[in-house]
Order: sequence, then structure tokens, then C-alpha cells
Amino acid sequence: MKKFLWKILFLWAGCLPLAATAKSYSALEKISGPELKLVQIIQAQSGDDFWALDRRGILFHFARGRWTAYPIPQNDRLAGFNAAAVGRSEFLASGFDENWHTRFYWFRNGRWWKDNLELT
Repeated sequence: MKKFLWKILFLWAGCLPLAATAKSYSALEKISGPELKLVQIIQAQSGDDFWALDRRGILFHFARGRWTAYPIPQNDRLAGFNAAAVGRSEFLASGFDENWHTRFYWFRNGRWWKDNLELT
């Protein structure tokens, strides 16, 4: 019980960047987990089911003791990623390109979709 409470406290502090590493992996590839790179927890159902995003645009899902990586498509050479949960396992993410234009992506049903939002 004490270990479970520590996990919840740790996840609650997820708004703070955490140390973890990531390499570029294709979607749905099982990995050992993010290590030694900065990630931010963006959604948590429990200590055994949560989502995190790193600064390189890789979304990580930890569930049932396994990590899965879902990299944002990098056709636009994006940087400076942020994401917000909009539902269970659904996210809106943004990053800026080399011309400092913001690009938006939706994550739904295990896939990333580019969103052409008009910003005026």
C-alpha cells in the first residue's frame, strides 16, 4: 500500500519534468522504457497506466508493465513539443517548425494525425 501511495504521489507531481531517455522508435514498438531524458506525464489512470511525452515528440504509454512508444511524425522538423489530454488515450500536441510556425497533431486510436488548424 505504501509503495502504491508513493507511485500516486510521484504521478501527481507529473507536471514537473522527470528524467528519462528516449530514442526514436516506430509506433507500437515495445521498448524497455524512457531513460535519462526529460519527459512530462500528461495523463495517468493509475501507477500502472500512464502517458508521458518527451521533448523530441515521442509519446510513451506504460500499461500492464510494458512501455510503448508513439513518435510524432517528423516531416515538419518539429521541436518544442507540448501535449494535453483531451480524453482517455487522446491527446492534442503542438510543436514549432524551423520557421517558428506552430503545428498541431491529434493522437487517437494509437495513431498521430496532423491537424491543419487555422490560427488567425
